[in-house]
Amino acid sequence: MIAARRASPHGASSRRSLRAGLVAIAAVGAALRVLYVVTASPELSGQGDWRFYHFTAGELAAGRGYRMARPALGSDAVVTTAAHPPLYPLALAVAVLGGARSETAQRLVGAALGVATIAIAAVLARRVDGPATALVAAALVALSPSLIAADGALLSETLFAPLVALVLLCALALRASPGPGRAFALGVAIGVAALARGEGVLLLPLVAVPLGTATRRRVAIVLAATLGCALPLLPWVARNWAVFGRPVLLSTNACGVVAGANCGATYAGPAIGGWRLECLAPPAAANEADQAALWCQDGIRYARQHADRVPRVVAARLLRVWNLFPSDFWSVGEGRLARVEHAAAVAQPAIVIAAIAGTRLLYRRGKPVWILWSPAVMASVAAVLGWGLRRLTVAAAAPLLVLAAVAVVAIASSIRARSRLGR
Repeated sequence: MIAARRASPHGASSRRSLRAGLVAIAAVGAALRVLYVVTASPELSGQGDWRFYHFTAGELAAGRGYRMARPALGSDAVVTTAAHPPLYPLALAVAVLGGARSETAQRLVGAALGVATIAIAAVLARRVDGPATALVAAALVALSPSLIAADGALLSETLFAPLVALVLLCALALRASPGPGRAFALGVAIGVAALARGEGVLLLPLVAVPLGTATRRRVAIVLAATLGCALPLLPWVARNWAVFGRPVLLSTNACGVVAGANCGATYAGPAIGGWRLECLAPPAAANEADQAALWCQDGIRYARQHADRVPRVVAARLLRVWNLFPSDFWSVGEGRLARVEHAAAVAQPAIVIAAIAGTRLLYRRGKPVWILWSPAVMASVAAVLGWGLRRLTVAAAAPLLVLAAVAVVAIASSIRARSRLGR
């Protein structure tokens, strides 16, 4: 009893120190993101996804619904759409109602979302390896060029990254105490993440199903996770069916990806494994979902007719998505500074090597390392099914940095131990 009482103030002091350290790191991370947007990042330009999110957020905030501009149909044409999942435009619409109407103001929303990523990554690291790793992981996420660039762009990855990290927290909770309630919560988290970016739905088979099948109540847990995932998706699917007269699970954009990634220009030559707008046939249907189905058919047909090239194309997609393939697919026009993108590309191999080292350490301790690797697998699967878009790896950055932090802390501890022995 006396020992416990004496230890209590020390424990409280350690918790306060941890919180203070995390607050300081989060403040630095937020400041770097704000400075990046305000002073360093280039202006947004072109017809990239950022323009869709900016315009659609304004439409939602004005109460006109989920709509997009379609200049091809006329200079002022605006149509109801399901081109992208709805959560990021909805989040921006809330920001618009709060006064964030300009592109720069909406990009600064990413700084707040970046702080959320830092905080959740720290909690993940503490769950798997303790307070010291939490601080190191938070610092690595705060300073990550990849995440700074993503949080400074007007794109859905800035929201997707913290949501995926939250999914991993729910997965750790389910593994620690399996039950239908926690499985349902994990499923809901996955469904919400998928409403930010469609590939998030892959976390259901990658995370929830393996966790469920590892328990005695596998049927109940897998079913609860599946129902939880379906719950946030149902209103969006119902809306799309009512609007387009056919089911659209997450977005019509996925079929544009399939068509643009499976054609002559992307199956050979310098653009192999990439995506080309000119590969999409001219629109032949007024209904967006009907047109999407036609593009899906075009892409799948081309892939089947050129099945002998598919292995090389898939390899190129994987190399591209992990910055291992020379590429002309820089994020030009999306507010990303080329120097920061280059720094992210250079740092990535070192991060992966450190993450592998951290994985070995955690595996020896019986920790669920595959949960932390699941976003990297998700990004790889999405690239194989789509194309080697490097933005796909943004959500995997924080979990990989958590694993890298494990290795950093272990190395630091080993150095300190040797230094004590040397005395």
